[in-house]
Amino acid sequence: MDDKDRYFPTLEEYLRRVERNQIMKVLTKCCWNLSLAAEMLDISRPTLANKIKLYSLNRPDIKLSKRKMDYLICHYIDGDLNKEEKAEVKEYLENDRDFKTVYEEVVKKLAELSQEDPTALPHEII
Repeated sequence: MDDKDRYFPTLEEYLRRVERNQIMKVLTKCCWNLSLAAEMLDISRPTLANKIKLYSLNRPDIKLSKRKMDYLICHYIDGDLNKEEKAEVKEYLENDRDFKTVYEEVVKKLAELSQEDPTALPHEII
């Protein structure tokens, strides 16, 4: 591999990095609920499972939650809830320690993922 290849990935490699990063963000947001993540990514669940294997993605240490909790956290972060659902989330955040813990872990992991720019050039050439 010469320096050019290291600093400037091919279009295929660039797109793989972007796809991997987006999949990881959605999986994190959905607490690794594959059905919900596949729905958000507009791909089938088997396709998502194949991409998880392809990119060697590993589930972070975020405690998995119930499906409704996954749905509420995912859509609360995106701002896609109706008034009643938002009130339900606020009530859970105030009164349910497990829900609050999962929500905070998801937000923290998403912040970490946002710092990773799959399109950035290596620091050596900046």
